[in-house]
Amino acid sequence: MFTAISNLLGGRPPPAVPDPPPVTVTGVRIPANGSAPHLVPLTTTPEIKSGTDKFLCHTPDLRHYCGEKGWDLRERIRLDLLRDRSVPLSLHLQQQAALRQVLMSGATIDKDTSLHLRQRFLGPQRSFVLLPEHQHCAGAYYVFYSFAANDLPENESTPKWIVAGSMGRTFFGDAFLVKMAEVEQDENGWAVYEDIDSWVLEVLASGPSEEIGSAWCL
Repeated sequence: MFTAISNLLGGRPPPAVPDPPPVTVTGVRIPANGSAPHLVPLTTTPEIKSGTDKFLCHTPDLRHYCGEKGWDLRERIRLDLLRDRSVPLSLHLQQQAALRQVLMSGATIDKDTSLHLRQRFLGPQRSFVLLPEHQHCAGAYYVFYSFAANDLPENESTPKWIVAGSMGRTFFGDAFLVKMAEVEQDENGWAVYEDIDSWVLEVLASGPSEEIGSAWCL
């Protein structure tokens, strides 16, 4: 795996690619006003220069909900929801050790590539085993939230199993959940999303069976 990642880097900047086009997917909105989480269409934007999600190349445009300040002060947490303990942790987690080797090896990596690699593989993440009745909801998800404490109300509606253990982080404004496709990047390195099933609302309400791992590297 170390060799594969090193070969991808190659010591040369990647060729320039255009911005990804907008994509509309079904996500989950967790309102800060206490109303129930619900499915909502979300359209992506490549205008993400200020966020720690640049590695995705395009993310749901949440400015309608959180305003420009809330958008600038956004953060994300990756949730890997697994069927059971016998399922290996996702490729995201498996690659961490190999990525650390690459970043510490002295290989020539351009600034943007290094940033994207660190954000993608060393960002905040948590792994949970789902209850048996929710195993069909397994996959990789991202929670997006804001830490604009002076501009948005505190979100006390985000499920405790997501907030608890998040290094004391407080969510402000509405929080959102999106799901990644099984192949998370296309040939251009752009994130590939898929629609969230309505069953995920039950997962949010009941919680998973157990947490089996977390990392807060960034």
